[in-house]
Amino acid sequence: MSSESYKRFLRSQARKRPVRVSKTSISWEERERGPSSGSAANLLESVYLGREPKDTVVVDREAAMVLQERLTGLEGEVDRLHRRLRIMKWSLFALLGMAAASLSFLLWVLLGMPA
Repeated sequence: MSSESYKRFLRSQARKRPVRVSKTSISWEERERGPSSGSAANLLESVYLGREPKDTVVVDREAAMVLQERLTGLEGEVDRLHRRLRIMKWSLFALLGMAAASLSFLLWVLLGMPA
């Protein structure tokens, strides 16, 4: 996933969770109730923050869509990087072949091989 699409993802998530700015601090506006132990936030924390899920994880539609979007983007990025790696490998082989041909031609010229 490109950095621009990840920035769009972060902006969309930020719009859903307003921020309170004061002179000395910045904080998210708190909702009335926090997530239960089996909420989608538990799953997202385990995925994005590397935390272990507390117990049962329940995924709501929004969290599933976010994860599906991220996975689709990451799969596209992996495919793009595989293509670039393949092109770079072939470019390296071509460069090494040209270097070997140039070296052999240079040795041929320097050693004065008859034409």
